[in-house]
Amino acid sequence: MVSCACCCSRGGGTDAVNEKDNTFQKGGVNDLSQGPTKNRRCTDVVFIPIFIAAQVVFIIVTIAGLEDGDPAKLYRPRDFSGAYCGLEENWNNGPNTLNMPKLSYTMNLTSVVDVMMRQTVCSSAARTVLVDGVGGSPPLLEDQADRDKYLCDCCLTPCDRCDGSVFNGGDLATSAGLAETISARMAELTDPSRATELFSPAGANEDMFSTSDFWEEATKYFNLVCLPDCSVNSQTISSSSLTSRPYTYAPAPDDDLYNVWNVLKSATSTDSFTTDIKNTVNDAFTFQALPLSICPYHASRCVPMPGITFGELGADYCVFEFADDIVDAVGGVAAAAFESIGGSAVATATSES
Repeated sequence: MVSCACCCSRGGGTDAVNEKDNTFQKGGVNDLSQGPTKNRRCTDVVFIPIFIAAQVVFIIVTIAGLEDGDPAKLYRPRDFSGAYCGLEENWNNGPNTLNMPKLSYTMNLTSVVDVMMRQTVCSSAARTVLVDGVGGSPPLLEDQADRDKYLCDCCLTPCDRCDGSVFNGGDLATSAGLAETISARMAELTDPSRATELFSPAGANEDMFSTSDFWEEATKYFNLVCLPDCSVNSQTISSSSLTSRPYTYAPAPDDDLYNVWNVLKSATSTDSFTTDIKNTVNDAFTFQALPLSICPYHASRCVPMPGITFGELGADYCVFEFADDIVDAVGGVAAAAFESIGGSAVATATSES
């Protein structure tokens, strides 16, 4: 035991001496008090040419990228399809947005009008002409399979895809009631002069557009589009010397109710009940879209929302604002809150994409 202890002690002492000599202290082997140690040499020399080659390749790739690419794409905003604002050529034959450097917003009609469309198609009045028939006339849906699918798509009968009935804004039992209600709701969206009603709980759309719930889902109800400047809004159509584009809404082709909507739209029955519904579908859902020279997309993507204007956020981004008459109607505090909520929702979605 004593012998082992002595050996261990000597070994530990030697290690301690070596460690002391190898430190950077004055008087040691690696003394740096008079400048860099003389006991030094190059290591891993073989990697020097590899490093130089890597730098050369980096320079070549950078030059090639500048020649074939566009550095502006590093900071330009992008629209709903991924196209860059302010560029003449976009990927996948995208729109020419050379004179449209600002990222602004238009209505996403698929989302905004969906409630009114379903209230129309799934109403008791529409069910009468589609499933039962009017005045001895056969139903517009001739096949029982089509009738069953329609009833299921509207959750009017129990089926696997429905857990219960769906609230689509209230039932409409008569064709006249349907025409009056839907026409009033749609007029607030299609007529800029009725914008104050659109954002009023007393309007035909009640509180659909006048609560924070709507603005928290701003990315759902608005399209990101490239426009010439942030001053383009619903008033541009009435004040511009350019001709607007009419657009009549239709559900997306993959919507479960797309075929039923077209059946109502093209109905040939002449009874007043069916005619009221057909006329409502064809007339009440027509919008005026921005001219192609201002909004370089299909008309369905270029319909501005009444009452909404936009301010300059910077870096070619526009931000939500309310027109003065809307601020007067809903109050400055509420308007500012909606603007903030909508802007935050879009900013969050943009940063995540």
